[in-house]
Amino acid sequence: MTTIAANSSLTCSATRTTTSADVNARSIAVTAHAQATITPTDPPLHSTPATITVPYRFPWF
Repeated sequence: MTTIAANSSLTCSATRTTTSADVNARSIAVTAHAQATITPTDPPLHSTPATITVPYRFPWF
């Protein structure tokens, strides 16, 4: 867990390995969501998951 100051932001990134299913679908779909806790006694807040699908083509397709 990471703690950040009020009125600040946090940027995250990740690496994903392309699978044969991605190649067959000719796209990569990634879903992300966030969770935050305002104080230790508050229940966590959850964002709505967001999905992005990026089409791609290999030169030989």
